[in-house]
Amino acid sequence: MKGRCRSGAEGGRPACRPSRSEPCRGESHRALIARVASHNRSTEAEVRAIVDAAVLPEDRVRLGSLLAGIGGRVDGVDLEVEWNRSTREPVDLL
Repeated sequence: MKGRCRSGAEGGRPACRPSRSEPCRGESHRALIARVASHNRSTEAEVRAIVDAAVLPEDRVRLGSLLAGIGGRVDGVDLEVEWNRSTREPVDLL
């Protein structure tokens, strides 16, 4: 059934979400459009950001911060990196 809601897992409430065939209406739509304009990104990117903010913990530690913290606890790490700046022949893929 196109444009209809299907039963959701939580208390039998419908599990609806806006789609291209059935867009959201009213106050929610106006608020979403205002957020899209203020953040200068697409509607899809804004919806992703809203979902991420709702489900990801605020205090999560990202990989770079975790590694920096480990390096700080062991008084840093000295790496000697020697860059190989020689040119190579391009790979022939044909």
